[in-house]
This record gives sequence, structure tokens and C-alpha cells, in this order.
Amino acid sequence: MIPHKSRLFRAILDLSFYLRRKGAQYQSVNDTTTKMAPTEAMDQLGKALQRIIVKLADAQEEERELFFAKLDIKDGFWRMIVGDDDAWNFCYAIPNLDPATSRDDIRIVVPNSLQMGWCESPPFFCAASETARDVIQQLLKIDLPPHPFEHYMLLDASVQLPKEAIDLAHTMDIIEVFVDDFIGCTDNLTRSHLVKFTRAMMHGMHSVFQPPSVTGHKGGDPISEKKLKQLIGLWEHVKETIGWILNGANYTICLPEKKVSKIQTTLRQIRKKSRVPLNEFQKIAGTLHHASMGIPRGRGLFTAIWAAMKGCNKGWIKLTPTLKEIFSDFSWLFR
Repeated sequence: MIPHKSRLFRAILDLSFYLRRKGAQYQSVNDTTTKMAPTEAMDQLGKALQRIIVKLADAQEEERELFFAKLDIKDGFWRMIVGDDDAWNFCYAIPNLDPATSRDDIRIVVPNSLQMGWCESPPFFCAASETARDVIQQLLKIDLPPHPFEHYMLLDASVQLPKEAIDLAHTMDIIEVFVDDFIGCTDNLTRSHLVKFTRAMMHGMHSVFQPPSVTGHKGGDPISEKKLKQLIGLWEHVKETIGWILNGANYTICLPEKKVSKIQTTLRQIRKKSRVPLNEFQKIAGTLHHASMGIPRGRGLFTAIWAAMKGCNKGWIKLTPTLKEIFSDFSWLFR
């Protein structure tokens, strides 16, 4: 059970778990998986934010304001169907609340959906979401019928928007997808264009992740209506996505204050230690690498961090004075 920001926990199957029994070792699901998912589907993940930053820079140069919108796929991986013959690989037992119940009297779940914890789930899911992104790109070129959720994304009619796009021939729309997040960005702020973009996003997502009216399931719509009601999908200048707050009016990106505070606390704690486990060090390095997107000069500090992980001995990283100095420098940059 993994802590989660919007609920108590997220359940993940430990498919790297293996059994030892009577001197024999039985390999895990992940170890026995033949990898066939298209790995290139994940190549775009690290480039989505970079492309948005380039768009912000171009918009600033041309003095064009930007609007952003974001849509999420609800219960992401579980939207991918697993056939009956393969579902047995994901079996798990439901713990029994009654301690008096026999260990042999257990209920086993055989899930017909991709599971978090399987090594091939991310590339298979990204192949689907990237396909939906490509469909959206094509749908932007045509007129579409209304979508039942579109009112969640569109600004109130009383909000003043340009009646005509400035230099329509040179306007640019971009649609990015980061795993299960679909991010729209446009410098054409006319109401008619926002309606067109909204319908392209929603119909495009439904073309791959189909609604209950088509599938007949009871799990709710793949487009998260809960987040739509929280106005996360609304077209606006400022939008938090991919871990950053984007501002299309003043052309900036910044980290949320809570995230900066958490990073500062982590850096203070690690500087007090003499060594840390490799997996903890890797997590910190990943966080700093993501955050350095907004601190380009910070990238020069990573040489010693990568060298420490490469020369790791027995799963522990020794925190040398050089590493502690680097973490101190990062702390200063974040302030």
C-alpha cells in the first residue's frame, strides 16, 4: 500500500516478489516476463515538459498569451484489458480479516486489467495514451459534435475572450501526454477555438479509452469527472502539470511551494548523514534532476552525484564532503 496525495493509499502488486520453498527459488512475474511492449512509447515522457518550455519561450518572444488545460485518465493502468489466459499472472489473495479463518480458506482475485507493479505496464499504457494523443492531433483539423463533459473545460460566457485570433496563420496548438495526463496548450484564445480544442481532446481520449456507454462497464468514465469538477480541466493561463506550475501570461514555470519545502527538508536531512542506501540516493537524485529543469545552472552539479551512484559499493552511498557541498548548493539555488 503506497501513500497517495489524494487518498489514503494506492494498492500495487509486488510482482518482483519471489518464493523460496524447500531450497528452491521460484522466479517473480517480472523476472519471467518476456518484454514485448513498445519501449519507444515512453521516449516522449522526458520531452513533454521541454516542448512546453520551448512553447512558452516562443510565445514570450511573439507576445502571445497561452492557455493550458489538463485531462486525466481515471484508474489509468486498469483501463487496459488483460485476456483471461494471461490474467492468472496477476493473481493475488485478499487478506482475511478474521484470524480464526483457515489459511486454506482464501479468496483469490484474477484481475483482467494491467497492474501497477508489472514491469511492462508503463510502456503498454503509454502506447495507448500516445495513440490517443495522435488521434487528438488529427481531430483538431475537423469540426466535432459536442461532448457531454465539455462545459467543465470552457470558461463562463461572461469571461471576455478575443473575438478573433491574432495572426491566425501562425497560431500553434500543442497536445502533450505524460503517462495518463493529457495537456493542451494554445495561443488562439478565441472561444470558438477553445471549444474545438476541447472537443478534440475529449473525443480523442474516448476513441482509445472508451466510455461506459460503449464498454458497458461500471467503473465510471475514463476521463476523470472528479477532477473536471475541481476545474483542473478548465482552460486558463496558470496550470499545474508534470510537477510544475505553468503560467502562460507571464511565461514562467515554477515548482509548487510544498514541493520546494519538501526538497529543502530532504536536503537538510541528508547532509546530516554519513551514508545512505542507494535507492534513497537515487530517489533524491531523480527529484533534483526533475527540479533542475527550472534551474539550468544546477545541472553542472550532477557530475559528482552520477559518479557516486556509478561507484556505489554494496548498496550504500558514502556522503563525502563534496556531495554534502553540492546538496548545500542545491538548497541555496532552491531558496
